[in-house]
Amino acid sequence: MVSKLSLVLGVLGLLFMAAGQGFFSETPLATAYNQGRHLALDPTTGWLHLVYAYGDADTSPIYYSHSPDHGTSWSQIEEVGRGTGPCIVCEDGRVWVSYWRQTERKVFAAIRVPGGESPWVTFELCASDAWSAPAMAVCRFLPYPNAITGVYVVYNWFDVNTTFYVIVAKTVAFPTGVVGTKHIHAVPGWFSQFFTPSVASTPGGELGPEYVHIAWCTQPTHESDPQLWFSRVVPPHGQEPAYRVSGFNPDMLEPVFNPSVEGYGDSVYVVWRAKEQGDEYGMIWRAQRHLEFREWEPYLFVDLDDPSFDHRYTDCPQMSTRWAHVWHERKSVTAHDIWANMFMCGPTIPLQEDPLQSMYPSTVLEFPAWAPVQPFVALYTVWTNEIEPGGPFKVKFLCDTFYVPPQDGFKSLVYYDAQVADSVKSRYCMARDGFKRWRDYAVDFGRDSLKYRLYYLNPNYDYLVMAVLFHGGRSVWEQSFALDSVQVARVRFRPEVPETVLVYVPRETYARDFRADLDIRRLAGDYAVLSELRVFQCYPYRRRPGGTDHEAGLAGEDVSAVRLMQLGPSPFAASTVVSYVVTQPRRLEVSVYDVLGRQIRRLASGRFGPGNLTAGWDGLDEVGSRALPGVYLVRLQSDGRSHSGKVVLSR
Repeated sequence: MVSKLSLVLGVLGLLFMAAGQGFFSETPLATAYNQGRHLALDPTTGWLHLVYAYGDADTSPIYYSHSPDHGTSWSQIEEVGRGTGPCIVCEDGRVWVSYWRQTERKVFAAIRVPGGESPWVTFELCASDAWSAPAMAVCRFLPYPNAITGVYVVYNWFDVNTTFYVIVAKTVAFPTGVVGTKHIHAVPGWFSQFFTPSVASTPGGELGPEYVHIAWCTQPTHESDPQLWFSRVVPPHGQEPAYRVSGFNPDMLEPVFNPSVEGYGDSVYVVWRAKEQGDEYGMIWRAQRHLEFREWEPYLFVDLDDPSFDHRYTDCPQMSTRWAHVWHERKSVTAHDIWANMFMCGPTIPLQEDPLQSMYPSTVLEFPAWAPVQPFVALYTVWTNEIEPGGPFKVKFLCDTFYVPPQDGFKSLVYYDAQVADSVKSRYCMARDGFKRWRDYAVDFGRDSLKYRLYYLNPNYDYLVMAVLFHGGRSVWEQSFALDSVQVARVRFRPEVPETVLVYVPRETYARDFRADLDIRRLAGDYAVLSELRVFQCYPYRRRPGGTDHEAGLAGEDVSAVRLMQLGPSPFAASTVVSYVVTQPRRLEVSVYDVLGRQIRRLASGRFGPGNLTAGWDGLDEVGSRALPGVYLVRLQSDGRSHSGKVVLSR
């Protein structure tokens, strides 16, 4: 039974950023079972959603809370159901939770329906013989009548009649209930059971509208160590045969523990714990493959190599997008710490160092809507932390901000990169006449036009296309850009000068089929040319209109004379700096607003000439009082246009 004091402390413990949000629990496994996420971010609302286990028994409550302000405050705790091993996904304002009753061997899924008599509607997915906690992924393709939304739920099931262990994927549609079951892989015998399945879904390509990626590992047997296996489902056509991923180099990569799968851009990734170079120590590894190919690229070692850590207990890795990896490291017999590797955004760092146990992390990486212009990312992480040796425990929340190294620029945040100017055209190139090299630039060229197909676009997100152009001619030349026949930019270029074009992709072009066709047409000059083509994903907290206005297409002569470039540091306690660029003399205003839209402080106002400018905020309001900790909006206004970004004022 949960005490009132625990509930109050769990809701009001707003130790954001430094010490972390705390939700109290009786079990060290509150965020355990690595295969399922405990933290999710809804890209259509910007809300964070959290689920965790309060106890270890089938009768223990599963708790849920959400935050509308990036973790600064959290809603009242809600009970979802009873069990252990929960996981969570969300999409378009709907929240799904799945969990396991270990003794009863049952799996359930629940969807949050605000405004009803009960906020949660529950479906029983497996009435018996479920041998693992579930993992979930969003289902975007629902060919079922009257279905509104759905998820894939994956778990390990034992067929008593045939003595087979099976990886099962169930499609659950709301409001119709369970509508589909698929057996992913089966092996006979008690010594061959699976454990820790993980699942992720991505927008599809030519084979279908959606891909479902499932990774798992086997229990050790007398003949072999635990192995990493993988299969891909392509609804509604079928699935790839399951195959062993870790067999590439078993002496180095087995035994395998706790794999976690993630799909992002045009690739799928798996991270897991395995030994290094034949010894027994645990390291974190990552594998990557293109969505359309079976072959995996050479494995990457993402763990830290510090002899002071006991790597036999390095475990429970999870990743978000292609950059963020988190896991726990054993520092001593009584202490585990939470570590993160941001890949191209910096070195491996500790997120939590504590003399007690910090284990079982779950993470979400957020790209703000202005990220390609202002290169930083926010990493949200939750984990289970001891309060005292042996318990009690709490689920802690932390937000950390990472700035992308300047030398990487756009490359660090690329969703996927369409290679151009090769002798064999890119798989994204639908039509070209050839390729050329001028000076240091290689280009695809078409005498009249070029055409590219942008795949794997999730309708819950916004996308930005970056095109780099170069022409070796001596006269001014001009090109137009269209997405699914909708013109988004028309640009005039100077000869022998590289130009970069940024174009927002209108959502209506990819909302149904997850792809958009980009046409680059010559208007003046010898050729239509393209030197680089990259796609970026960002969170659409403000829905942008598709079409030809300056917010939908940023190119050439139609770029604003005033642009917000960078905010930071964030979070901050003493001061933060707003950086912006003025290319032509303009009257502008820079102000700080709270989450309710009230103006807190005017930082700059007047007419400013061309240049790189800055304005500082010391956390004070207009009368000199300290503003309350939380999220604030910094808005730059000029010529009827508004540019904004968020900063977090800590305690």
